[in-house]
Amino acid sequence: MRPITASSRPTADRSPTYPRLSAYIARILRIPGVAETVNMDHIIRGYYSIETLNPTGITPAAPAHIERLLQLIA
Repeated sequence: MRPITASSRPTADRSPTYPRLSAYIARILRIPGVAETVNMDHIIRGYYSIETLNPTGITPAAPAHIERLLQLIA
């Protein structure tokens, strides 16, 4: 398994290729009260609004696998 670094953070395309990471996210989201506090739109807008992290201002869509997990758990 490849290490996750700031330059290779998981994206919508890469996270599902890390089955243990995906399983960990699913376990965390199943903890009572956690899924209700996850707002992917807010997380993405907040993270990508930091100019030093995102100098081009491009904001990606929410990771589809996280959205699916949130729907399954809800």
